[in-house]
Amino acid sequence: MSRPQEHPLRIEHLEAVLTAFPVPVDGPDASIADVAVVCHPHPLHEGTMNNKVVTTLVRMARDLGMPALRFNFRGVGESGLGWDDGRGEIEDAQLAIAEMRRRYPGARVWLMGFSFGSYVAAQASLRETLAGLVLIAPATSRFDMASVQVAVPTFVAFNRDDDTVEPTSMQAWVDAQTYPLTCAIENEGGHFYHGRLGPLKRAVQAWIESVRT
Repeated sequence: MSRPQEHPLRIEHLEAVLTAFPVPVDGPDASIADVAVVCHPHPLHEGTMNNKVVTTLVRMARDLGMPALRFNFRGVGESGLGWDDGRGEIEDAQLAIAEMRRRYPGARVWLMGFSFGSYVAAQASLRETLAGLVLIAPATSRFDMASVQVAVPTFVAFNRDDDTVEPTSMQAWVDAQTYPLTCAIENEGGHFYHGRLGPLKRAVQAWIESVRT
């Protein structure tokens, strides 16, 4: 059986990498049921699509047979334009989603993000039709997520010893949601899930397997 491969892409101004089976890559493939798009952490704090939490989510999607797209926000790596304080970055995520819909017409989109990427994913979920959201250590104490009420199946994970985003703010955001969420809250691992990427990957994978039909 062939294995997924990484394919560098250009999506307008965005640098991206698609992890998918070798054939097809460019032509539409209507046989794929689910795809993933993963958003990286803060561009001004060394966040890129090569972040370990991001690539862990990509591997998780790969193991579920889902083509996965990670990309650099504007101004990061080889992506054009520049930092837009979160506004244009939401549009970047929408560009990435549109690209996956072009390549895999009819596929359900699972939007994922880490830290700032979770803020972007949550905001983009208000503009896009999604199968589900995966929000890892969402940046609730750094960006305005108070107005976001999710309306799709959502998995939220964070650690109580997070020293970058206030754990109390993440818990308060979860508590304010009216749509039922699935939460994985651990005591240790920090913001970047040091030594805990394996359990995180397994938890997200088990959740997607339990909710997708």
